[in-house]
Amino acid sequence: MSSTDPPSTDRARLWRPALVGGAVGVALALPVYAQAGQGGPLLFVAGIVAGYLAPENVDAYAAGGRAGAVATLPLLVWFLFDSTDWFASLGSTAIAVGGGVIAATVIVAVGYLAGGIGAGFGGWLAVQFGRKDPA
Repeated sequence: MSSTDPPSTDRARLWRPALVGGAVGVALALPVYAQAGQGGPLLFVAGIVAGYLAPENVDAYAAGGRAGAVATLPLLVWFLFDSTDWFASLGSTAIAVGGGVIAATVIVAVGYLAGGIGAGFGGWLAVQFGRKDPA
């Protein structure tokens, strides 16, 4: 494959590093969120792992974004569970549901963005230190 060919969009090859990176992100971010309520910056690490593990012909940014989104899901559930009292105090069910949907969308989008940025760094690390092809 030459450097001018577009990256592969094969779903299996794209999701493999995303799921591994997401699992690492969950393992790192969930305990930090439980202790301090701030696990978001560690979603960047999920992207780094996914970007490093992504094969050369796979779009590392997409894999990292998906890793960030996967790592965000447990944090999202935890956040929504912790925030139910606040959402309930808004007075209107429609406003509470709308606020929850907007908050969930923003949280997943930030996770996707952090993972994608981390994947750029992870891909750079893979080039610098040698990319390992999965067995």
